[in-house]
Amino acid sequence: DILLQAGQAEADENTLSSIPEAFLLTDKQREEYDNKLALFQLLSGQADIFKMDSLEILELSTIAEGEGLAGVQARNLLDYAHGIEHEPDHSLPSATEERTPLGPVALRSPHASIRAFPNPARETVIFEYAILAGDEASVRLANIMGHTVVEIPLSPRAGLKEWNISGLSEGVYWYQLWVDEKPGPVGKLAIQH
Repeated sequence: DILLQAGQAEADENTLSSIPEAFLLTDKQREEYDNKLALFQLLSGQADIFKMDSLEILELSTIAEGEGLAGVQARNLLDYAHGIEHEPDHSLPSATEERTPLGPVALRSPHASIRAFPNPARETVIFEYAILAGDEASVRLANIMGHTVVEIPLSPRAGLKEWNISGLSEGVYWYQLWVDEKPGPVGKLAIQH
């Protein structure tokens, strides 16, 4: 990284190339090395990250799915240059689970988005959503313990769904978009009466 930042791309590439011969790497280390090398090769010829073509963005997205430092760097580049955000997978637990498991970092689906307003909500909340793929969609509202308190069906594609919250207690809730029974983006909603 230091050599690349200093503009010494050839020295950096020589150092990276010597690693597999000089060290016995575990599978995880080898995966990180491969991702770091691919990231280096992708960026070494790229003067402007804002002008990446679709194949370069796809390769960067593949690297971003990794768990190591190269994955973090790729996620940051995608977020900064192309607005492709990444966040931890905060899938809501089922009612039988005691707590939300921590999952691997996942690429937030560019095919679905949701937000709630006003936030905090007093009498009603409006969910604004967009779904580019899928047939069935809903938003699930869960309490702070992770238990689903309500599931609101949504029409496919995009829209606004106004919902009366007078039956819910004050507090913080999690809302999550579900498309074809698969979890999507998550957000927090505060309710004040």
